Amino acid sequence: MITAAAINFALYWAGHRRLDSWDPIAFFTRVNTPSMGENARILPQLDDKSTAREGRQLLVTNVFRLRSAGAGFGWRAYRIDLRGFAIGVAIVIGLVLSTWLLVSS
Repeated sequence: MITAAAINFALYWAGHRRLDSWDPIAFFTRVNTPSMGENARILPQLDDKSTAREGRQLLVTNVFRLRSAGAGFGWRAYRIDLRGFAIGVAIVIGLVLSTWLLVSS
């Protein structure tokens, strides 16, 4: 507990701001912004149709409005998120199978 407090106050001193201070508006803007690379600027308003056409629409943040956010492109509007999900599932399956092989031999 002493170590955690020391790190907290050291970072507070170095950054000149509290660690628990954050701007909720900036947070939600970032959450709702599709990935466009590291150096892309964050846009306050996104056009659902162009984002969906490029396949960069966000699946999780639009879970309650999939059809309207898809802008008529169906599941193709979410192809980058779905590709990432498929890669994650493949990695998990590979880890489970390799662990099973390691334990069973």
